[in-house]
Amino acid sequence: MHILLARYHLRLEHAQSLKEKRGHLKRLIAALQSRHNIAIAESDHHDLWHDAEISVVTLSLQKEVAEATERAIAETLERDSDFVLGEWQLEWL
Repeated sequence: MHILLARYHLRLEHAQSLKEKRGHLKRLIAALQSRHNIAIAESDHHDLWHDAEISVVTLSLQKEVAEATERAIAETLERDSDFVLGEWQLEWL
C-alpha cells in the first residue's frame, strides 16, 4: 500500500473575508473529492483571508496511481482562477 500526503499552499488574492475564503475552499474541496478518491482538508492558515493550505491524502496499491492523482490535483489547482498555487510538498508515508 502506498500512501501519499500532499500539502498545497494557496493564495486567494480576491478574498475579502474569511467567509468568502471558506466558500472558495468549500467549492474546491468538493470538486476535488468528486473527481478523485482522496481525503482532503484545510490544514493551515485558518485565520488569514488570503492564504490557505490544503492537505490531500491518497492511497493506492500502485505508486504510479498515487503519483498520477497528485499530478492531476496540482494541475487542477494551477488552472483554478480563484487561487494562485504556491509551493507544495509531497511525503510518502
